[in-house]
Amino acid sequence: MTSQIDPTKPAEGSAYTADLRANLLAAKNEIETLQAGVSFMPTVASATTPDIFGAAGATINYTGTTTATSFVACAAAQIGSTKTIIPETGAYLTASANLIVDGATSGDKLLPADSIIQVLALSTTKFKVTTISAYGLWTPSDQSGAGLTFTGVSASYAKTGGLVTLNFALSFPTTASAAAVLIGGLPFVAGAFGPASIQGFISATTSTITARGIYGGNSAAAFNIDKNNATEVAKNVDFSGCILYGIVIYRA
Repeated sequence: MTSQIDPTKPAEGSAYTADLRANLLAAKNEIETLQAGVSFMPTVASATTPDIFGAAGATINYTGTTTATSFVACAAAQIGSTKTIIPETGAYLTASANLIVDGATSGDKLLPADSIIQVLALSTTKFKVTTISAYGLWTPSDQSGAGLTFTGVSASYAKTGGLVTLNFALSFPTTASAAAVLIGGLPFVAGAFGPASIQGFISATTSTITARGIYGGNSAAAFNIDKNNATEVAKNVDFSGCILYGIVIYRA
């Protein structure tokens, strides 16, 4: 772009003010032209294989709702590097062996809008996606095998770094099931510490059992509830017709 600023002006004399104004106006126009061509946060549209590592800059605005099953291969020199993506409407991903999403290698995942997500290139074709910061809703589900349906569900989560905090309220159906309570649907899989990192507590209406603590048991994506001073695992029938209120904290 050829500059319209005249370095010989303003000159002395009656035209001084006009010359100064002309140069200031030229500078303003040139700055605005340059700004219009600069993207301070490049945008990548969602696609089956979006090109995350082909975008300039370390942080990317991610748009659209197309489900990604992989990313375009990155350059060999980019192995070990990361990109940060911020989804406008949520990032839809299908986890696989080459697209690890918050520890999962299978299943469809939705990373919420306005979350902060880090993508690490493990190789030119293998990527690890980690949610750094996010908040949203989750859906508790019965994993005990009794086929129970919870109603009146209100459940939210917040994730900062590797720490996840869940809050929930739900109504248990009337049931005679003697299966151990196992509630799943956790928005993030327990990480390197596994199920042992899942801890919490609940309160329940009308139930008479005591010491109702939450623990991970044998699942990295669900939790059990103990009773009677942690000497027994609570059964579904223990909460038949009850409303449960709980908080869970774990490492993802």
